[in-house]
Amino acid sequence: MRYDVTTAIPYVNGRPHVGHALELVQTDVLARHRRQRGDEVRFQSGTDDNALKNVQAAEAEGLTPGEYVAQVAARFAALSGVLELSFDDFIRTSADPRHRPGVERLWRASAARGDLYRKTYAGLYCVGCEQFYTAGELVDGWKVTSMARPPPGTGRAVMVAAWAVAMARTMDRPRPWPPSRRAGRGPSRWKGWNRRSTSAGGMTCPELVTDRTA
Repeated sequence: MRYDVTTAIPYVNGRPHVGHALELVQTDVLARHRRQRGDEVRFQSGTDDNALKNVQAAEAEGLTPGEYVAQVAARFAALSGVLELSFDDFIRTSADPRHRPGVERLWRASAARGDLYRKTYAGLYCVGCEQFYTAGELVDGWKVTSMARPPPGTGRAVMVAAWAVAMARTMDRPRPWPPSRRAGRGPSRWKGWNRRSTSAGGMTCPELVTDRTA
């Protein structure tokens, strides 16, 4: 049996910590277990090099995003030896030549099916959380009710031109726009919007798709 298993790909805005190590070891245990059962296993890990928080971390260190991301990503890759991991592949989204063609192929296939459209959204955005918040989730205009401390950047009003995913074909009822962030589909989770040109791993959209205004 073919068995594919991956870790999450962390943003490289800081050094690896024990939480990263825990996930890597747990995934490694699963991969080894499936190999012992006779499965054909492909165990993959990597790093997500494109995020605004990566750019901010680089600026704080006085480095370019590319320099900073390369340094921190190397620390994550080095965990393979320290933790004696058995992954078969490690992909950096800004450096591995296999990443972009795969992303473009998925994008174009989705666009051809009419699954993508472009629309604008304005709201209060937290860079640290990578999430939009509503006014009702703030206390005194700045503190998020469910968090012990205010996330960095909360209260920053931004407008983004976002690529959204049309879910109507795969759901009983179409989602409202913008979708609920609690459902994991809101603007905070869209990976292509408003990328800064200084980001180490950003890619331009392969093509423009339909604008929706309603």
